[in-house]
Amino acid sequence: MSKTGRLIVAALVIVVLGSMAIPNFLRPRTISAQNACVNNLRVIQVAKDRWAELHHKSPGDRPTESDLFCESNSIAFSKGTEYPPAAFIRMPACPAGGTLIIGAINEEPRCSTGLASHSLHPGH
Repeated sequence: MSKTGRLIVAALVIVVLGSMAIPNFLRPRTISAQNACVNNLRVIQVAKDRWAELHHKSPGDRPTESDLFCESNSIAFSKGTEYPPAAFIRMPACPAGGTLIIGAINEEPRCSTGLASHSLHPGH
């Protein structure tokens, strides 16, 4: 086999091995982004629940980002939760590039990606 032929075979082997390895590197990143998005949706839901409770809001009321995420709410919203006050200072984001939608008190927050894995109930 010529030198050029061996180089082509070596290049093909590298391409095939690379195409098999790349999905294995991307999958953990995708799962990590999904988990972070779901956790961020939970933070929004906790903030909505606390806002509604503290301000005597009805199920159809729609809080804004500034109603839920600001320095002045952070301590009150974190009390009795697993989240630190810092979780309620800034609106969380979807690491996969989606926009997190707050919605009304009686609606679950959702991610604009539309992926079932980016929701509070991924199996539904």
